[in-house]
Amino acid sequence: MDNPKQFGSKLGSKLFDEFIANLELFSNKIPELVKTSHIKTLEKDTVSKVFLEITKDYSWKLFYYEDHTLILGDVGVIGSFLPEGKYMSLLFFKKNLKDVFLPISKNHLLVGSSALETHPPPTTTQINEAVSKLCRKYFISARNDMQTQMLADFIGGKSSIVSDEDVNRLEARIQAEWFGK
Repeated sequence: MDNPKQFGSKLGSKLFDEFIANLELFSNKIPELVKTSHIKTLEKDTVSKVFLEITKDYSWKLFYYEDHTLILGDVGVIGSFLPEGKYMSLLFFKKNLKDVFLPISKNHLLVGSSALETHPPPTTTQINEAVSKLCRKYFISARNDMQTQMLADFIGGKSSIVSDEDVNRLEARIQAEWFGK
């Protein structure tokens, strides 16, 4: 909500005052909610042992993009995979991982790679397009411009809650059980 007062003018003064009080209450609780969520997540063993084995020898670098703005998506960490180098969510980890990318702010991208020194970092355009296509529902951007609006049109274009391998296994099982194939 860019302008709460403009929104509030449509509510009436009593309802608007209540809305602002609740908004401020919620806004004050956000840092603690985020902190608690992060701690709970870090307490769990959430990283695949295959992922750890493959990435243990990676070089890691934090890239700073001064004039560009990265988007932060609901997809989390993305990777590029060999041989084609296409971007995918690491939700369904594959062994042919090439690079790992995690936008952590509007200007910072954490990159892990076995060949970090031999190739340049991806552009913000490449990362933003990949993140927007892999997002399931939303992304966050510090800018509201034409480029961001175009990225919003990509949301969900390549997202999936089930991996292609799982879909193929499920399809084969259904065909075998239902159709005897």
